[in-house]
Amino acid sequence: MGLLYKSYLAGTKESRISGTLLYDTKDGWIFNVTLGGRVGIIRYGTSGAANAEGWQLDVEGAAFPRLNVEQQWDVDSADFRFGVPLTHRKGPWQSKMGYYHLSACR
Repeated sequence: MGLLYKSYLAGTKESRISGTLLYDTKDGWIFNVTLGGRVGIIRYGTSGAANAEGWQLDVEGAAFPRLNVEQQWDVDSADFRFGVPLTHRKGPWQSKMGYYHLSACR
């Protein structure tokens, strides 16, 4: 089916698969990981992925663990995100609204 509204490239909490290695002067080497995704479940409009139009209900979820590389890859913290966005597309115009739940544990 595809998505009517693509995820933001620079969004730090977007549901996708990615990893970033960084150095913190206090904690040393840290590996920030994003494991997640988004999928369309119901669409009212044209079918297909190219130039699709209409309304679509998506479901997304992701986990954001922070791994301490210097402490045998221990999990320092983890954030979680779950959402149900409603997207719309008509020609060059796109919009997105939805409900998101964020939680964290340390």
